[in-house]
Amino acid sequence: MRKIIVLLSLLLFSMALHAADKSPSEIFMEYHSALKRSFSTRTVMPFHSQAFITRFEEKFPADMRDRAFYIMKTGAPKKVEIQESEIQGDRALLKVVSVDEHPQMRGNVRLILEDGVWKVDEVEWIRDEV
Repeated sequence: MRKIIVLLSLLLFSMALHAADKSPSEIFMEYHSALKRSFSTRTVMPFHSQAFITRFEEKFPADMRDRAFYIMKTGAPKKVEIQESEIQGDRALLKVVSVDEHPQMRGNVRLILEDGVWKVDEVEWIRDEV
């Protein structure tokens, strides 16, 4: 039994180290993929900062959160590409664009480092004028 606990502890520790090794760009691409394939907030909330979660829960009552998630999901482009990545300490800013979408969408993504893991704090999409 003790061996199992030690092995599980080592496994969880190595997973945590692996997550800490991911760049803001890698985290955002994983988040975006999860956003586009999921059907509820439960899948994407682990990618978000605690501040985002607090803002989201204050803004939307529990019975409205899945609808708000649907709007987030449908408002985001299907495929994205990161054009720029700037990291300053525990904050990162990504400039992203939609791929194969007309008119093109541009996004600003802010991430913050929480407990050694990059978390999505804000995503803003703007559709280019035609």
